[in-house]
Amino acid sequence: MAEQKQRASELEKFESIARGLGGARYKEYDIAPFCEMVQTTVPEELWSNVFYSWTSLKGHLQGMHGLERTEMFATREEQAGAIFVCFFTIWGSGDALAEWLEHGYPIEKMLTGLGVEPETIEVRLIRDYS
Repeated sequence: MAEQKQRASELEKFESIARGLGGARYKEYDIAPFCEMVQTTVPEELWSNVFYSWTSLKGHLQGMHGLERTEMFATREEQAGAIFVCFFTIWGSGDALAEWLEHGYPIEKMLTGLGVEPETIEVRLIRDYS
């Protein structure tokens, strides 16, 4: 039940992004992709499992309609004994992202399944205007 409530909240965020950030001045030139960004700190002992699970999930996602690309950035935090990591799934349309958020296997579920503490996971839905 809590997971369904969280997903509903994510879809509300997505809808507010689509409305609030808007798009290009002319709809036919609206090329700003939609993105889910997941940030977390992974304990070093979990890093190998997280990294290889991400590459497996990335391979699965590459076959999905509407996915433009996936990216992952990470850095070692020596004093904390952890890895800070950002995952990105970038979609060509809001509809494709919404479909994946509703029916796909989210990155945060992968992370918690591997033992990453849910309190350390931050999820944001953003658009890329670069």
